[in-house]
Amino acid sequence: MSLNILIIIAVAVFGALFIFLFSLKKIVKRRVQTLFNRFSDCNIIEHERFANCLGIESRGLTQIRGNGVLILTEEFIFFQMIIPKNEILIPIKDIRKTGVVFSHLKKTKGQKLLKIIYTNKKGKKDSIAFVVNDVDIWIDKLRAIQ
Repeated sequence: MSLNILIIIAVAVFGALFIFLFSLKKIVKRRVQTLFNRFSDCNIIEHERFANCLGIESRGLTQIRGNGVLILTEEFIFFQMIIPKNEILIPIKDIRKTGVVFSHLKKTKGQKLLKIIYTNKKGKKDSIAFVVNDVDIWIDKLRAIQ
């Protein structure tokens, strides 16, 4: 392959990546605004634009995990994945324990994770973990409203 073709391919790949990231940023911005409007009657205590969900324990190891918007209110913690648009809502009254772990469902990100142990809709103990920018702030705010 000639050098010119390699340069064209590299420019095309970087251009496509730039367009994807720019589009993703716009999607997240709109999603955050939509969620803030949706929960306008709630007191939003904390939010994270790019939280990473490592899954719900009861759904097993093969579920889709991904990035999304995480919102904490006085009444619930809510997560909406960017793609696909899955939603998780956990009432604060159902949260049994919060803590810091380094792995969840055999997955790790090499950093502290926010783990929430709660009672699910079936009345069973369940858990979920998130990568957030500052785990300690989330832990403090969750414990303050429990």
